[in-house]
Amino acid sequence: WLEFRRVLFRSLVTLLVLLFVTLVISQDANIIAYKRFNDLPFVVGRNSSVDIILYSVGETVATNVEVSDAESFPEDVFQVVEGTLEAFFDRIAPGENVTLSFVVVPTATYLLTPPPATVTFQVNDGSSATVLSSTKPVLRILSQREFKNNTPEVSEWLVFLALCLVPVVPPYLMLKSLRSRYVDGLPQAN
Repeated sequence: WLEFRRVLFRSLVTLLVLLFVTLVISQDANIIAYKRFNDLPFVVGRNSSVDIILYSVGETVATNVEVSDAESFPEDVFQVVEGTLEAFFDRIAPGENVTLSFVVVPTATYLLTPPPATVTFQVNDGSSATVLSSTKPVLRILSQREFKNNTPEVSEWLVFLALCLVPVVPPYLMLKSLRSRYVDGLPQAN
């Protein structure tokens, strides 16, 4: 979980730096694409949603914007259950953002190195430009059994309970022992 937070933080910082640099340099239409995996880890048979967010950071409108992420999710490993892996937007105005969302279900365990999504658009002079989205380096698709065995919440709660019982149980047992030796504050006659 900590590693996931680090990767997420690094991705967001990278995105913000790219956004800043692009804003300073860009005079034409320009797009930054960010691919976000919402339901990590991927587990066989469990829905996993993915968003591809397009930020228009140029000075002019980006037209004929095509987004494709079909290569990231091979048909023999994933089933698309909601949305599509490709989209077309007529125009994205400067400062506007749009999102392509879809839901996939992994059908087999797999070690996935997802390629970035491809975004192609036309700038104001009619020329075509292509950008690639951010992506994760490696995603492991777990089986249901691996996911259940590796779920950190159960082990974390068991450790928490054990640590809570350590300072509570010994004093309770000592109190119970002392109470059994005394009746109304007087020592019990044997």
